Amino acid sequence: LNATVSNTTVSNVTDTGARFLSESGVFNRQLHGLLNHVPEEPFVIPEEWHMYLAVAIGFVGAFAAAIGMATIMLPSSVSTIQQFRCGAIPSLHDKEGFQKYRGALDDTTLMFGCTLWGSLIGPALTYVVLASIVILTLWSLTTQMVQGFIANLVAICITLGIK
Repeated sequence: LNATVSNTTVSNVTDTGARFLSESGVFNRQLHGLLNHVPEEPFVIPEEWHMYLAVAIGFVGAFAAAIGMATIMLPSSVSTIQQFRCGAIPSLHDKEGFQKYRGALDDTTLMFGCTLWGSLIGPALTYVVLASIVILTLWSLTTQMVQGFIANLVAICITLGIK
């Protein structure tokens, strides 16, 4: 082996290796596939109608979530209050129930907070998730990725449905 290597020899070796990699079929196909998905502009802003559609679908989903939560929470709380008032659920008049309920009086205050924050955060989170899904589906940079994800999700659901 030669201890001294000239710059031309090193560059010839690296050029030969690069030429081999670029001419090999697998590497060329993968590189070609990656370069086809790169847009001409470095950042593509979604179109205006994409944003309007995402906002509209997000609001419809958030409104449906708010209505659904209200139709579940209101009758449930009214029913529980009526059961306490009528004595169907024993409270302070029952000696065994009184001892059981007496130990966790502060838990009732947690329910009010959960109801309030759940009513606010549930529709807001629904809005964010639905609007994000719509934007990612329509945006030209992420359309192919989302379509692949949806195809995999449908395949998994069909597989689990058949099982």
